[in-house]
Amino acid sequence: MPGYVQREFEDYLKWGRLEHGFLRVRCESSHVEHLVAFSCKRRGFEPVFSYIIHYIAHEGFRDVIGNFCEEEAESVREYHQDTHALLPFKQEI
Repeated sequence: MPGYVQREFEDYLKWGRLEHGFLRVRCESSHVEHLVAFSCKRRGFEPVFSYIIHYIAHEGFRDVIGNFCEEEAESVREYHQDTHALLPFKQEI
C-alpha cells in the first residue's frame, strides 16, 4: 500500500477524537462551552448528528423535556443544513 494511502487512512481514524485537536466553541446566548473535534483534515469542523438516550424518571419532566427536544430538533436540522452549505471541503457527487 502506498505511504500516502496509509497516512490518509490513519488520519481518517483520528477524525472526531478530541485528543487529536479541537476547537472550544462558546454559545453567545447561553454562555455554554463545547469542545468540537477537528475534521480529519484539521481544516475546521463539520457538524454531524449525534444521539443520546436518557431516561427521565419524573413523569412531569419527561413530557416537558420531550417537547423541548422535539422543538429544538428543528433548529438543529436548520443549523446543520446552513453550516454544510459553508463547508470548505470538496463535496462528493
